This record gives sequence, C-alpha cells and structure tokens, in this order.
Amino acid sequence: MFSLDNPESYSIFDKSNMLSHILDLPAQIEAAYHEMEKFPLPAPYVNVKNVVILGMGGSAIGGALVASLAKESRGPIMIHRDYETLDFVNKDTLTIAVSYSGNTEETITGLMRAGNQGSKIVVISSGGKLSSLASRFKAPIYKINYGAQPRAALGYLFMPTLMVLKRLGFVEMDDQQIREAILLVGGFSNKIAPRVATSQNLAKQLAKNLVNKIPIFVGSGILAEVARRWKTQVNENAKQAAFFEILPEADHNFIAGLSYPKDLRSKM
Repeated sequence: MFSLDNPESYSIFDKSNMLSHILDLPAQIEAAYHEMEKFPLPAPYVNVKNVVILGMGGSAIGGALVASLAKESRGPIMIHRDYETLDFVNKDTLTIAVSYSGNTEETITGLMRAGNQGSKIVVISSGGKLSSLASRFKAPIYKINYGAQPRAALGYLFMPTLMVLKRLGFVEMDDQQIREAILLVGGFSNKIAPRVATSQNLAKQLAKNLVNKIPIFVGSGILAEVARRWKTQVNENAKQAAFFEILPEADHNFIAGLSYPKDLRSKM
C-alpha cells in the first residue's frame, strides 16, 4: 500500500516532479523579490488611475492574489480572463499582461487592444509573442527564467505584480513585511515537507481526507482567490474534480444545493 511517509515512492505518481516546485515556492518568491528591486518602471506610470491584469489559468492567479491585497487601493484593479480587453482602458490605465509562455492567445489579444488604446503596459513572461509586443509598445518586461508549468511558478507570477503595484501605490506593504512573509512561507513549507510524518503533517492529513472525495474550497475576503488557487491546483495536478465558492454569496445559493442528490455529502 502506498504510504505518504515513504517520500521515495512519490515519483510513482508525481511524474512531472511537481513536489519539487511546490517546495521551491519560498525560493521563487525571494528570487523574484530581489529581481524586482531593480526593475525599471517608467516615470509616467506613477500617474495611472486603474489597473487591468490580463491572464489565464496559472498565469492569472498571481495577479488575482495581489488584487485581493489591494482592497483599499487608490484605484480599481480588475482581473481579465478573456479575449480583447475593456472599453475603459486608456492612457490612465496600467495593463499588466501575464503569460508564462508568452503565447496565450487571450492575453495576446487583450494586450494588443490595450496598447492600441494607449494603455501603459507591463509584461510578465518567459518570452514568446508577448515579448515582441512589449518591444512594440516600449513596455518593460519581467522575464521569467524558471523551467516549469505555469501553475508551478507562482512566486514568479505573484511577486513581480505585487512589486509593480506596491511601487505605484496600489498595494500598501513595506519591504519588511515582504521579507517577513518570505520567512513565514519558508517556515511553513518545512512543517509540511515530505520528511515530516503524517501525524505531524497537516498537508498529509488533508491529503488522506481527500481520497475519493470531491473537495469544495470556500473562501472570503482576501482568501477568496486562495480558494480558487486550491481548486485549480487539484484540477490540474491531481486531474480531479474540485470546486470553489465565495462567502457570503455561497450562503445565498450554494448551501441550498447540498440537499440533492441524497448521497452527495458522502462524496464531498
């Protein structure tokens, strides 16, 4: 029988070595933080009044997590997971286009329209067509140099967006808070590492409880997008059905749907 306390056997199921990238998250965040300290941001960008973050899937989640931290920001921040972009985008808008590959068609289409509408632009990508568009629109680009699936490069998708919006005053967070957060993430990562026995490991305990179940992740406020992240990670890594709900909206509809079919709760 497979044992979570036998890390040597993980490779049987983890063919893409996703575990190593998950454990690498603190290092990703720290590396991106230091790289962004010297990221060139044109002076006129300080005048932007709103932000649109373009992205899909794993490339979008970093911006969504950042936006959740900016509830008291000096202007609206919108995550746009679609083609084209929005009519209000203009010279007072900062468009952050995020695509790990640089070839996501929805993001490319949105960036082209945003650029043509006069928006100020920042690109976060490993290359591809987005890099060419960044040159075309004379936009700064943060180039990701990390070999993994987009969903496994969260640190390189989250931190650059955070640092840009921090510098522009959309997120109130000082460098000391960021450094403390990096240490906290590293400390928690050690607590759920493969070498830590199931009896002391919250991640392993949760994994055992999820076997043959459909997980529903529920979040509210700044944790709403964290629930989405959990859901998508289960979908993409475990190839398993999973869903997420947001409070308080879930109180008005989701809970009413738990009555039928009768055996539903035994599967969730």
